[in-house]
Amino acid sequence: ESPSVCSDGTFAYAAGGLDPSTFAPTNAFNRYDPLLDTWTPLANLPTAVGDARSVYAANTNSIYVFGGITDFFKGTVTNLVQIYDVATDTWSTGTPMPGERYFPATVYYNPNGKIYVAGGFDGTFFETNTTWEYDPVADTWDTSLAPIPVAMGGSAVSLVGQNMYLQGSFGDLGGTNLNYPYDIVADVWTQMAPLPAARYEAAG
Repeated sequence: ESPSVCSDGTFAYAAGGLDPSTFAPTNAFNRYDPLLDTWTPLANLPTAVGDARSVYAANTNSIYVFGGITDFFKGTVTNLVQIYDVATDTWSTGTPMPGERYFPATVYYNPNGKIYVAGGFDGTFFETNTTWEYDPVADTWDTSLAPIPVAMGGSAVSLVGQNMYLQGSFGDLGGTNLNYPYDIVADVWTQMAPLPAARYEAAG
């Protein structure tokens, strides 16, 4: 349940998740080949996490797994950045996120080679409105970007042109119809037409 999934354009990669039989996060990391319809186990995550989010960065040929929950019984949220080198099948750790997060929205923006991490839940299980930029080459964070106008966690996330769309979130009752794109170039969030129905943890 709740693995972190991303793609490099050829394969899909699934990192961690919650093992329902133990109610504990797993460190499993697997690659899916859509042409052969096969799964291949890869080097395990250094730290088991569930409810994380991940992206593939072309400029480093690496997958970045951001945050997640390391202990579901205690509700321990982490700020870990775990980095998988596709070429060598090895893991390393990056500079931690500026705060603990699970279910943040994450995209890689190829024109500038940066990763954007927005919203998500913090260590107290409240939604946040932060917008952070991560440089995968320099391994540094920029926290000066415009915040989301409302707190959002567990949103569907998509990259359309220079816009990072967050759609739906947890809200008060387990789902909202919020729809906010972030213009990466202009550093501006805009409220758009709401979703036809409330959604939490949808796919984008």
